[in-house]
Amino acid sequence: MDSFGHILNWRLKRGSQTFPDQDGGTCINEAAIVAAGFSYQPVRSVEDMPACFSRPICRLAIS
Repeated sequence: MDSFGHILNWRLKRGSQTFPDQDGGTCINEAAIVAAGFSYQPVRSVEDMPACFSRPICRLAIS
């Protein structure tokens, strides 16, 4: 991962979003996926998160 520059201006929004443009927004879990170096993917439930993510923390973020 080169930097977080590509997500620094994203706005965190409630619920799953379509892939944001330069100043768009995502939910916290979608932003975490990108920050961890994974390709963007929509998150509608904890099961949508990569296996290496903590399910309890993701569930808390969703709530």
